[in-house]
Amino acid sequence: MEKRSKIAVCVDMLGEGFDLPDLKIAALHDKQRSEAVTFQFVGRFTRTRNDLGDATVIANITGTDIKDSLRALYAEDADWNRVLSVVGANRTEKERRREEVFSGFSEVPEHFPLETLTPRMSTVVYKTTCATWQPHAVEDLFKAGSIVEGPHINETERIAIFVKRDEDRLRWTSTKEPTNVEYNLYMIHWDDDQGLLYINSSRLKDLHEDIAKKICGLDVERIRGEHIFRVLDGFRRMVLMNLGLSETQRKPVRYSSFMGSDIGEQLDTLPGNRNRMKTNLFGQGYTDDGKTTIGCSVKGKIWSYDSTNNFGDWIDWCQSLGRKLTDSTITTDKIIQRLVRPKRQTSRPEKPAIAIAWPETFLHLQEDKVDIEVEGVRSPFYDCDIELTSFSATGPLGFRIVADERVAKFEMTIDASGAHYRQISGHDVLVHFRGKEKFLKDKFVEDPPHIYFADGDMLVDHDLFVLPPYEDRPAFDLDKIEPVNWMGVNIRRESLTSMDDDSIQAFMARRLRDSDAEYEVIYNDDGSGEIADLVAMRLSGNTLKVDLFHLKYSSSDHQGARVDDLYAVCGQAQKCIRWRERPDIFLDHLQKREAKARRGSRASRYLVGSPANVNGWVNRWKELSYEFGVTVVQPGYVKTDFNPSHLEIFASTEALLMDTWGMKFRVVVAERS
Repeated sequence: MEKRSKIAVCVDMLGEGFDLPDLKIAALHDKQRSEAVTFQFVGRFTRTRNDLGDATVIANITGTDIKDSLRALYAEDADWNRVLSVVGANRTEKERRREEVFSGFSEVPEHFPLETLTPRMSTVVYKTTCATWQPHAVEDLFKAGSIVEGPHINETERIAIFVKRDEDRLRWTSTKEPTNVEYNLYMIHWDDDQGLLYINSSRLKDLHEDIAKKICGLDVERIRGEHIFRVLDGFRRMVLMNLGLSETQRKPVRYSSFMGSDIGEQLDTLPGNRNRMKTNLFGQGYTDDGKTTIGCSVKGKIWSYDSTNNFGDWIDWCQSLGRKLTDSTITTDKIIQRLVRPKRQTSRPEKPAIAIAWPETFLHLQEDKVDIEVEGVRSPFYDCDIELTSFSATGPLGFRIVADERVAKFEMTIDASGAHYRQISGHDVLVHFRGKEKFLKDKFVEDPPHIYFADGDMLVDHDLFVLPPYEDRPAFDLDKIEPVNWMGVNIRRESLTSMDDDSIQAFMARRLRDSDAEYEVIYNDDGSGEIADLVAMRLSGNTLKVDLFHLKYSSSDHQGARVDDLYAVCGQAQKCIRWRERPDIFLDHLQKREAKARRGSRASRYLVGSPANVNGWVNRWKELSYEFGVTVVQPGYVKTDFNPSHLEIFASTEALLMDTWGMKFRVVVAERS
């Protein structure tokens, strides 16, 4: 290369086999998703040459769509010499478990590499009495040549896998040829401690009794019947999406399937009804690991929508099911009683609504994939909000869309024909997503917003999801209400202009800055589309601790115990679960809002810390665990003046946050002045 060329631009060229020591400065515009490609590229610039300096790599550190093993490489201020020498050493516990299980197999699959397998979480469970298992015996069960891979066995974890070629006759002809040919993955785990055998297969219609007997003996017993519904134990806010019932008496229709609000009516008639029995159900709820799905049938099948590339996850999932299935203290009637029941409405529920949330489809998209157009101006989703305009217990449910400073008002009504959405002010609001444009009021018909009520119930379109009564749930703990002296603070002024002003937000920001929590970041997210008014974060070991503070100005100059002062701030708190559910979107939101502030020559949103903190966490977000807490702040409310009915609002807010993601809830109010 002649010296008159100082910059080389290439696309997928400088890889293995290319060597030019003159190259010393690399600029990576797009992150490679493969560590091998990245290391090969960087290696082109690290060749030794005495008359040139050390290699330098400049990389784009924004974004999240990269392989986990490269996140440390792209973290802010990463020491590449150290990272490259220990790449893989800082794997998460799940990654280590995954590789331990993979490496424990006696042979490596030839045609279907373990790293490419993503089985669905499902199983049939058998009780066993054998002292040892015989996984290789499956080879004697099928005709020669039908098992095309395996069986491969990890004796330490007691897991076996194989791939089988299955042929089925065509359903639409009586001829024997041709046939449908499919390849099915089989995964088997024997838990000798519990004496249980778990069999998973992509051939979903089979119960695999022949496999169970071949591996663990003729006396195996499939777990089925009423006991199978014990797997629902431990789920919180469980909502059934499908329910199958059969008639125990001889009738023309022996089996019925129910969905949506029809499920609630059927559940109410089940206790004590000997003429009907549950055959299968499927639902969604929360466990200590977050939101998940579970389905089961009286035949013994158990399944989830979740899939995994980590066989260790599947083993752990199976063993957790086994502990429930063998626990005789779990009663299925009690589980059914605690299910959330959807009930069809023919008019709006006559009780105060305290929050409205965007349709769920929006919440699972990256925020730059959705735009809201108000008054002819498109705004990114991270700058938009949906808010109630009234906390009234009667009349149409009023709400508004806020995009920057532009506002459009809507209302929702319910009658016998369903829910109806109408825009009552401004030009028609449009939503742009996935390359399509649609009137927002029409989008609400197919994907409705969620409306939260003060008692904890939730309305989705014209279905009210009613929480079951929890006799053992304690009342809200008064010790979680912290009275504060607000002297010198204008309790009617919510937002800060500087850290030293007399606003509620500035007072709380100073308080957080000077607290013992030692927050690395205190972020001002005030404005439409906010996560919270203040977001405070610190990294503790491998856990990112996030505290969200929702502030609301007093509706009066005089402090008291006005319930309207609580509705808005508790409603904001209830909407927080979306951020814990998707920490990648949460961190990306902070980045985008700060970038927009800088582009507009506005003050940084970082009151403590800098973008470097969040950038580093973004690049490690899958490696981190998360603890979220929520605090509502209302300086117009006096603790000693509280009304017992107000504690129900706090209790329902705390229950939602804890039941879903274990988010601790606190309240900051005023002490008697």
